[in-house]
Amino acid sequence: MNETCLLCAEVTGKIELPGGLLAVSNSVVAFHLPEQSIDGRVLRGHSMVSPIRHTPNFGTLTDVEAAKVGQTVTAVSRTLTRLGAESVYVAAIGHSHPHLHVHVIPRWPGVDASVEWFAVRDEPGPHRVDRLGAESFAAEMKRLMLA
Repeated sequence: MNETCLLCAEVTGKIELPGGLLAVSNSVVAFHLPEQSIDGRVLRGHSMVSPIRHTPNFGTLTDVEAAKVGQTVTAVSRTLTRLGAESVYVAAIGHSHPHLHVHVIPRWPGVDASVEWFAVRDEPGPHRVDRLGAESFAAEMKRLMLA
């Protein structure tokens, strides 16, 4: 673990996440993104999948970690689809945090088709929720993922 890494703090529980961890294994976790400080809201269902081990990118994953990341991204994506997402986007950029994390971003019905995939997370509307809304949705995601 890296003491100054935001992702290390999130995956080890040093930062409280809405609803806790959605999925956890010995090498990978998934969680609902906390609310953003700009407006205190977050896109409902915007989740992260990350290896627990501090590692910068896909090329540095072990085979076991790589398989588990893929399986977990798939499980989160399927869950969001079951909960009504029209599309689910997956992106791993790694620019601002050197700890691999995969964004799993739902596109909810009612978002105008002109809104680019990367902008759906900031689009105003009922799909943006506060912390309580994120906690409630994370609980529903977790329930479905465990079913």
